[in-house]
Amino acid sequence: MTERTLRLADTGALHARPAARLAAVAAACPGRIEVRLGERRADARSILALITLGAGGGALVVVAVALEPPDPDGEAAWLARALDALAATAEGTP
Repeated sequence: MTERTLRLADTGALHARPAARLAAVAAACPGRIEVRLGERRADARSILALITLGAGGGALVVVAVALEPPDPDGEAAWLARALDALAATAEGTP
């Protein structure tokens, strides 16, 4: 599993538009992409699950990609796509 922590912009939140962009990437991924906020986890294929995480502005979230069989290069590529989908919402790594 490859993952990265990022902070959502103070003016951003994981609402409908960024959730939809991320869900589209996750739907195309041959593995699993998930977003974690503290102990809560959401399958990135589900817009509703992403929204109900409640990740508001300034929140630290972890985006993780797992392919089966594990492939670090492939996971890194899918992670980059997922992060690009969240680019307008994120400030970068803390």
